[in-house]
Amino acid sequence: MNDHHDALTYLRKESVDIYNRLHSIEEDIHFVQHVRAAYPNYPIFPNLRCGAWYTNPELDVPVYFKSTDGHFNNWSFNLRRANLHLLPVLEKHRGYVSFIHIFHVNVCRIILVDSTRSGKRMPDAFSKTVPIWCAVINRAVCQEWDTRLYTPPGSVSVQEHYQIEKRIDGWVGSLVVSADHLAMVL
Repeated sequence: MNDHHDALTYLRKESVDIYNRLHSIEEDIHFVQHVRAAYPNYPIFPNLRCGAWYTNPELDVPVYFKSTDGHFNNWSFNLRRANLHLLPVLEKHRGYVSFIHIFHVNVCRIILVDSTRSGKRMPDAFSKTVPIWCAVINRAVCQEWDTRLYTPPGSVSVQEHYQIEKRIDGWVGSLVVSADHLAMVL
């Protein structure tokens, strides 16, 4: 049993060595380039930290969706990370925000780039933080749009979705007050 454990430990260390990590990043860069080529009219926004590794900083303006804003019982819409610079781009690319799945906001036709560890289906920020952002922005901008919260059912339980949904209007109020204050200062 000790030999088996030692072999698994060796394999795990080998898979996370610097060569394999850099090789994995290189593969991900090629994947993002492939997606960019397949959807040339869609603007790409790398999520700061991990997503920014895979895009060209001279071409792509980053966004900052922090996964901890979506952690259980710590849900929030952070006004310091409101990503309001996305709004003109979203308006240009069809209006409202509807988070569908990894890398793809379907209605607006933009591409969000982020990464996660091996074995996870999607980055943490994409399961809750981005859907929270979409719902808050949509409700703040236009009530006639689809303003519901959409979360991936495989990543977010019905109970957690409900708890987040109850907080959306409060975050909308904070954003609107903040935006009104900002408009008065400018």
